Amino acid sequence: MNNKEIALNMLKSNTDVLSIARVIEDGNFVAFHLLAKKDDATNVVAFAVFEIENETVKQTLHTEAPYLNQPTPSGHTQLDGPTAIDKTFDTAATKKIVIDTINATLMGGPHMDHVRDYMGDHYIQHHIGVPDGLDVVIKGVAMLKKAGKESIYTKINYVIAEGNFALTISNGHPGGVQKTYYDLFRVENDHIVEHWDIVNPV
Repeated sequence: MNNKEIALNMLKSNTDVLSIARVIEDGNFVAFHLLAKKDDATNVVAFAVFEIENETVKQTLHTEAPYLNQPTPSGHTQLDGPTAIDKTFDTAATKKIVIDTINATLMGGPHMDHVRDYMGDHYIQHHIGVPDGLDVVIKGVAMLKKAGKESIYTKINYVIAEGNFALTISNGHPGGVQKTYYDLFRVENDHIVEHWDIVNPV
């Protein structure tokens, strides 16, 4: 079996999978963006990442959040949007764009001065409660900073990319509370244009 098949078998053996929205394969890593059902019959959106070596699962990384029925103000859900990976994109270039964006705009606290160099004006946001548009992001960050609740990234642990998609797993501490950020980005025209995320603990 290939790595994707091994990871999928492991995923389904441990998770009641309802649907898989996206699969990213990068070397020994396979990452799934999915909808699952918990034992109490509630639905969750999740990221599940498997590191596979010599046909054996070496490491599993997982996070989840309640799947909410209401859409974002712009009409999106936590899982909808493009699902097909455009493999004509240079994966290494996608990784660089994503890493540069996090380092320039989020590392050590949000810095919005040059955000348009990295993110598209029509930025699509799948975080419930947040509408689309880069101007909304800039205003929202200013409000969070004023309230002392801004996201402060401290380290990028993993970047798992394929084509025009990249999943990052990073550490941070908004408000002094240790968090793990799972961010899925879609890249277009050398900018990040779409974003899905789960912050753990939620």
